[in-house]
Amino acid sequence: MNSGDFAGLIGKRKMPAVSLKQRRLAGADLARKRAGKSTVTGMTEAQLKDFARKTPIQRKGSARKK
Repeated sequence: MNSGDFAGLIGKRKMPAVSLKQRRLAGADLARKRAGKSTVTGMTEAQLKDFARKTPIQRKGSARKK
């Protein structure tokens, strides 16, 4: 498998942060990017927005029984 196989996947897949520290760093970088300053990660604004987003929690039995 060469690197050209992954070219179509870049930018199409959402990748949320795994930990709170990663979300905080992405959020701070997003604020820097929007202010026009340089960022630590070098990611685009859309990537930072996706990375700073908190994933919804899947709970067992989330559907209410009537």
